[in-house]
Amino acid sequence: MNSFMDRMSEKLLPIANVFGNQRHLLAIRDAFTTIMPLMIVGALAVAINNLPIPGFQEFMGKIFSYALEDGSPIWKTLGGNIWNGSFGIMSIFMAFLIGDNLGESYKMNGKIAGATSLASFAAIGGMVGADAKGLFIAIIVGIISVEFLRFLSSVRALQVRMPD
Repeated sequence: MNSFMDRMSEKLLPIANVFGNQRHLLAIRDAFTTIMPLMIVGALAVAINNLPIPGFQEFMGKIFSYALEDGSPIWKTLGGNIWNGSFGIMSIFMAFLIGDNLGESYKMNGKIAGATSLASFAAIGGMVGADAKGLFIAIIVGIISVEFLRFLSSVRALQVRMPD
């Protein structure tokens, strides 16, 4: 069994190292790491709103007896607002953070790369899908916009100056 594991690690470790050191995947990983606390808070709010313990909903309704005009309990509205403030805007954070991290890996100004990525995300209509559903679009736009910015920066650097 150990020889099988040794052979597998011998074959797969170089492949894993190639993928593990790929700058685009590192930028995505670092962006997710940065927003992890927001994801935890949003998940906690959803869990509290939908806790499947018998009597919990009635207990919370007695503690927080206030209801909104539409009759929904105020504590569920608070949990929904927490979710909107975390998962609801996750794609916006990801668009900026992927651009920032990828730009810094290219030795560019990360904030400019992040702002360009965020502006590109907004320009293609990504702000409509700013929640977790637009996450895939934010990742793609973040990578493409920084690569395009890097290309434009290199073209500008290659321009020949005209003599005075």
